Amino acid sequence: VRVLERTGQQSNASVAEITLQFPRSLVSLGHVPPVLVDMTMRSEDGSTCRGGFVPEFLLVEGQQALLCTPCTLGSFALFGDSTCSSCPSGTFANTTGSSGCKTCPVGHGCPAGTSNPAPCVPGRFQPQEGEQVCL
Repeated sequence: VRVLERTGQQSNASVAEITLQFPRSLVSLGHVPPVLVDMTMRSEDGSTCRGGFVPEFLLVEGQQALLCTPCTLGSFALFGDSTCSSCPSGTFANTTGSSGCKTCPVGHGCPAGTSNPAPCVPGRFQPQEGEQVCL
């Protein structure tokens, strides 16, 4: 594995280019696309991940490299967290890389780990925000 960092000239965004070695059979079949990782998800000093991302460490040419992986839908991570957590009941996260969960709106229910609030079905209601189920 080889990791190179470079800074984009117009956007000033840092990008890491990761080259992985795969069996020739996979490469010749075109199953291995180039991988680019946006380094802006790191903290300013590069030592940890920003909110919404968790660290994954790789050994690159004998040195440890930090990659930041986004939290999945329905989960979040605060700055410096090492794992993503499910959104608690009454909240949701509808984007990957969330650093917090949003409050479930009136007329919807949000069980733990929800990515999209579930609207109440006809005959049920939820008059308050931040609730797990419809009444």
